[in-house]
Amino acid sequence: MQSRESSIGRYAYEMVNTALWAFGAATALWFLFNIPTMIQTQRSADRLLILELADESRMYCEKWGMRTGTVEHAHCVWDVEEIREKHKRRILADLEDL
Repeated sequence: MQSRESSIGRYAYEMVNTALWAFGAATALWFLFNIPTMIQTQRSADRLLILELADESRMYCEKWGMRTGTVEHAHCVWDVEEIREKHKRRILADLEDL
C-alpha cells in the first residue's frame, strides 16, 4: 500500500512540476514575442498624450485671450507646461513617500 501511495504521489508531483515548467516557458515565450507590441503601444499612447496636452494648453491660453502665434501665447503655454511638470513632480514625490 505504501509503495502505491508513494508512486501516485511521485506521479502527481512530476505532472505538476512538468505543468509549471511548461507554463513558465510559455509565459516567457509570450512576453518575448509581445514585448515589441507592448512597447509600440506605450509609445503610441505617449504620443497621443503629448498631443492632447499641447491642444489643452493651446485652448486654455486662447480662452484667456492670447492668440496662437503671439509671444504672450507662447509664454502662457510654457507656464501651463511648467505648472503641469511641478504637479507631476509633487505627485511622484508623494508616491515615493508611500
